[in-house]
Amino acid sequence: MHTGSTKLQASLLEELSQLIPNNSQLWLATHSIGMLRKAREIEEDNPGTVVFINFDNINFDENVTLQPSGVNKTIWNKFMEIALDSYSGLIAPARIVFCEGTQRGRKYKNFDSQVYTLIFGENYPDTSFISMGSSNDLENTNNPSISLVKNLLHESEIIKLVDRDEKSPAEIDELIQKSVKVLSKRHIECYLLYDEIIRKLCEKFEKNELYEQCIQIKSEKVANSVERGNPLDDIKSASGDIYVELKKLLGLSHCGNTKDAFLRDTMAPLITPETDVYKELENEIFK
Repeated sequence: MHTGSTKLQASLLEELSQLIPNNSQLWLATHSIGMLRKAREIEEDNPGTVVFINFDNINFDENVTLQPSGVNKTIWNKFMEIALDSYSGLIAPARIVFCEGTQRGRKYKNFDSQVYTLIFGENYPDTSFISMGSSNDLENTNNPSISLVKNLLHESEIIKLVDRDEKSPAEIDELIQKSVKVLSKRHIECYLLYDEIIRKLCEKFEKNELYEQCIQIKSEKVANSVERGNPLDDIKSASGDIYVELKKLLGLSHCGNTKDAFLRDTMAPLITPETDVYKELENEIFK
């Protein structure tokens, strides 16, 4: 696709949008940067007229209900897929948060970035969360992928975020000096399975009376994990057992077929702006 074609495609979308009657819909399937840019402009001029259908990370072997996505959120979720192919003309997000995780390998390969997007996508639509390897990859000041993105999208604020893990206070200070932000808790699972969010889980399924039992399950599974040699705050190591027992106690169905799916699809949406967990994460990432 030569440079001029994106402008032609943008012009084509503009003409098509003007030709269709007011009571009609125009559906397009495209990877065109020009059309993406023009769709964003149309939405800004006429709010509520443009939506995207996001097919990313959807298992069509199961029953699926597709919901329209806002223009910003969808474009930002697709950013890495296109931008690293040198399509630097895509409208840049206000900020890009590089977090831990991989884009290849496991089934839920972008787990951390997906969770952060679910939590903050509504209130921070111009923020794109992108998985970028291990903590060491993010701490590397010469990381070629991050450098490339900085050069392509020089107007976007770049944030690098890593888990606390076993980092000492001195190590955290060193990372802060390198403009790397560090979570106050060991990893994202600590926030997803925080007591406050487990309470919201009970409330959502109208099982408030089982909250104390849920907390007891969490305590027992963490204790079992500690007996296996894991640290006390390593909620991730206990999360699989916690998921199984919470699902059984609360009688949950269609809440996620695996531990990662449960944490992403059921627990992450419970971290809403009025919760202390949301405010803590928001402060650690954006302040």
